[in-house]
Amino acid sequence: MSDVFLNIDEQPKDSVSMISERLEDRSFKGQFSDFTKEYFELLDYDENSRILELGGGTGVIGRNFIEYRNFKGKYVVSDLSKELLNFGEKKAKELELDNHLEFKQIDAMSEIILDQGSCDAIIMHTLVSHVPNPAVVIENAKKLLKRNGKIIIFDADYETLLMASGNKELDEIVNTAIKKGCVAQPKVMRLIPKIANSLKLKLIKYKSNLLFEAGSAEFFYGMGKTLSNAVVKSNQLDKKIADEWLKEIEKAMSENTFFGMCPYITYIYEI
Repeated sequence: MSDVFLNIDEQPKDSVSMISERLEDRSFKGQFSDFTKEYFELLDYDENSRILELGGGTGVIGRNFIEYRNFKGKYVVSDLSKELLNFGEKKAKELELDNHLEFKQIDAMSEIILDQGSCDAIIMHTLVSHVPNPAVVIENAKKLLKRNGKIIIFDADYETLLMASGNKELDEIVNTAIKKGCVAQPKVMRLIPKIANSLKLKLIKYKSNLLFEAGSAEFFYGMGKTLSNAVVKSNQLDKKIADEWLKEIEKAMSENTFFGMCPYITYIYEI
């Protein structure tokens, strides 16, 4: 199976739309939003600063950072997907944030065409779990940082992701399909310290957060619906199974028996 996030622009239009809306929606969900704000608090930059986000999708993290920290510098949102970037540019203009946001189509796995030593910070928000070689991405990012520049890596340990309806057979089938079809590197956050050490990056902060829901599924229902649809549309899961599983999730929510968990980890490194 292949990670659908590696070729979003090749997915059906309705899948791209669902992914775009999901990226937007999850960023405002209570627990997930709180995790993001925790690392926002550690980034204090002025109007002369430049922040680059690799794999920034629709730019929702950039918009949130600008508003939350009243950031007056330049925030560059990059992504491999032109569809997500187009979505983000429209959003930025609607919210009148386009003066501080710039959108660039960049493949983080390739040599990044930006001036070396030009960035104060580089953010990888749920990126490294989707790339074929995270070490290459981090090494490319390091070259772009100014002296004492920071790399922020926020992602999940998707190997331990669980969305449980109570139907063990369906839960196993769909959770496995999602991990194989939507996450290229489900264990990557366990490897980041070793990768960073090999690149002589200095760890200055780390934080773990468990996103957990019981009974209700405010976060996980949206995740399950979007990701199961993505693997169905990429022919990695049977639609009847996905639909049946979502009904089981909805039933569990109505009976207050749903269980979902996923650990998120933040690393902040300095060169």
